[in-house]
Amino acid sequence: MRYEPLLWIENLQGWYGESHILHGVNLAVPRGQTIAILGRNGVGKTTTLRGIVGLLTRTTGSIRMNGKELIGMPRHRIAYTGIGYVPEERGIYASLSVQENLDLLPKISNRGMSLERIFDLFPNLKERRRAAGGTLSGGEQQMLSIARVLRAGPELLVLDEPTEGLSPVVVQQIGRVLKALKQDGLTMLLVEQNFHFARHLADHFYLMEEGRVVDDFPAYHLEARLETVSSLIGV
Repeated sequence: MRYEPLLWIENLQGWYGESHILHGVNLAVPRGQTIAILGRNGVGKTTTLRGIVGLLTRTTGSIRMNGKELIGMPRHRIAYTGIGYVPEERGIYASLSVQENLDLLPKISNRGMSLERIFDLFPNLKERRRAAGGTLSGGEQQMLSIARVLRAGPELLVLDEPTEGLSPVVVQQIGRVLKALKQDGLTMLLVEQNFHFARHLADHFYLMEEGRVVDDFPAYHLEARLETVSSLIGV
């Protein structure tokens, strides 16, 4: 019997409407590791994540989480396989308080993070726990988006551009949180335009171009691949 990572994607084809966006994506996310998908805007990074959580018009190929096939699974059931998705648009409820946002998502496992741990990771949220989500800064909204998914208890945290549009100070705060989660053993899949952020976090990199994975390598090969990375994402 072959070893299978926590998340395993084989020959993923994906469509938005009639537009064929993903062309045979192959990707593995081993347990306990942080995987980063890099590439310029529009190459299919976000589409890959949306395919994993069932948000594309159509997908073919295979996406397995803990050995369970996700393609064809009802969207509302995918979270219960252990996937926690933090979308680029954050998706918090503006009219609800921070506390209410944190308590809103159903628990998907007994791994759900306690409020005490959440507020230890995100002290800004503790200070503003009674504030409406819509009154938070962009950085605080991103923290809340991540925190409420952690509260639900995912086995795999999937993050789409978690540092986009944030100040350097907030980017550093998000980085510290993700490093702490990594030290705790949480598995993460990350799409990130900020290469300098991702390089200090990821164990393995996938490079995408035109809906395909064109290269992948472990973090310890990064220095030798910088020219390739630069040519594809312009760092």
